[in-house]
Amino acid sequence: MQDQSLNVRRDALKKRGCERNLTDVAGGTRCERPGLAKALKYVRRGERLIVWKLDRFGRSSRDL
Repeated sequence: MQDQSLNVRRDALKKRGCERNLTDVAGGTRCERPGLAKALKYVRRGERLIVWKLDRFGRSSRDL
């Protein structure tokens, strides 16, 4: 799939003004998400955490 490419995602987020890009490269069932943990520590009150697609952020409502 075209939207599975990290470069496509990075380019789209950069065009929309995202200043920092953190990623996790792992299978869909893996619970450890070091990139997500780093992003959640980085974001501050009043800032936004932008996710490429909701299904990339969590695989189920439980994950979210």
